[in-house]
Amino acid sequence: MSRLLRLFPFCLLLIIFSFGAASADRQKHVYKISLVEAISQTLQNNFEVVLERINTNIATHDRAVAESEFDPVLGGSVSAGSSRDPSASAFSDPEISEINTANTDISLSGVSELGSEYKLSLGLEQIESNSTYSSIDPTLKTGIEISVTQPLLKDAGRTVNRWKIITGINNEAVAVKKLHAKLNDVVTRTHETYWEYVFLTEDLEVKKEFLDRAKDLEKRVRIQVDVGSLAQIEIVQAQASVASREELVIEAQNKVDQMADRLLRLMNPLEDSGMWNSYLEPVDAPSVEPMAVDLEKSVEAAIANRPEIAIAKKEIDNSSVAMVHYENQKSPRLDIVGSLRLNGLRGPAQPVTDFNTGGTVLSDLDGGWGDSFADSVSGQYYNYSVGLQLTYPLGSRRARGEYARANLNHQIAEIRLKSLKQEIRLDVRDAVRNIENGLKQIAAATAARRLAQEKLEAEIRKFEVGSSTSFNVLEYQKDVAAERSNELRAKVEYNKAVARFNRAIGRTLEANGISFHQRDR
Repeated sequence: MSRLLRLFPFCLLLIIFSFGAASADRQKHVYKISLVEAISQTLQNNFEVVLERINTNIATHDRAVAESEFDPVLGGSVSAGSSRDPSASAFSDPEISEINTANTDISLSGVSELGSEYKLSLGLEQIESNSTYSSIDPTLKTGIEISVTQPLLKDAGRTVNRWKIITGINNEAVAVKKLHAKLNDVVTRTHETYWEYVFLTEDLEVKKEFLDRAKDLEKRVRIQVDVGSLAQIEIVQAQASVASREELVIEAQNKVDQMADRLLRLMNPLEDSGMWNSYLEPVDAPSVEPMAVDLEKSVEAAIANRPEIAIAKKEIDNSSVAMVHYENQKSPRLDIVGSLRLNGLRGPAQPVTDFNTGGTVLSDLDGGWGDSFADSVSGQYYNYSVGLQLTYPLGSRRARGEYARANLNHQIAEIRLKSLKQEIRLDVRDAVRNIENGLKQIAAATAARRLAQEKLEAEIRKFEVGSSTSFNVLEYQKDVAAERSNELRAKVEYNKAVARFNRAIGRTLEANGISFHQRDR
């Protein structure tokens, strides 16, 4: 009785531990996930995709920055001044001249896509003087001026001046194509990871099933050994098989957990999605839908659809535009420079002495700012100038060096495009070959699994009548387990091959019912 009392605490702890373990098992949540949901989660939350989307936005802003080079600039200035000087003229009155000025200037300037530099300005100036001979005081001056500098050689032409914008537009298109390529990549990797996870979970179940069979066989062997129909060594062989299969189950479970983490890393689900703390159970089985593929048509589709080809072509366009720009920069600068100013002058008329008659006269320019501005607009008073301006850099080493570099970059871009086409052709050939071989492997694996199952069933019947050993049965069980895994592996690899083929020909998104909207440039 005292011995039972001493064992009671240990029994109680064992019961509590068992209850806790059972509760934990009941609380373990199974999250059923399909391939479609895995792809959807990846497209929404995958870090690589999110970063690539940000890069497209950056490229859009870079293009806007390049276009801002031709934005007009509105300017304005206000100033005031005063001067007091002795007069050197015998006709000055008073002898000390005092002048107060106030200036206002509003301008609109910029550069056009043809390379023209322009400026349109409106100037207002008010001058107050203490001279007794000023016929209007204060003097109100207005001026409307336009000046243009048009390059004829260097910096002349729309392409030459828009090269940064063209490059920005191409880079924006490249960023969109890179996003397209990244989506193709992550969707394909999601396919591969999901199907690998399907294989590992199914393989784990197969190993658990054959572990149960090994345990069942061990019980049967033990019974036969106890009745004397089998030798004692048969129990050892059965126990060894159980231990070996338990080790395989543990190893398979570890691989399942690792692949689940890889799938979670790709999908990057939200914290409240319930996936992170659940057992992911794939609900899709690998299907075998034979595909008839034509190699040459597949290559043509890949060249037409792969975003990598579009990226390489845009890089060639960028290098070509850079060559045009830097070829132009080697020329001397010859500009036509022209300006036109329309003037107006008015002010309150002041009576002044007429030297001939001795009387007083009033100026005909009596008026205010409106009259002065009307004089400017009328075009009655003007001044203009037209000329040529030449600038010739001695040596032009920078421009020549930049052109040489652009030319080399253009050659590199063309070689990369040729290399990419070759790489894509080989990629498509490999994808087609894998699909064709995959169907053959499925047929062979299915036949091998069926034959292994028949051999196992025959060996079990022989064992039951005593004409075979447990060792032989265990070996045949091992063969069936291996052939079932091989069959499942062949189906999974075929589905992976289909996903890789779709990526190789550039139709991953279309094959998965995903629409990709992009801006045409």
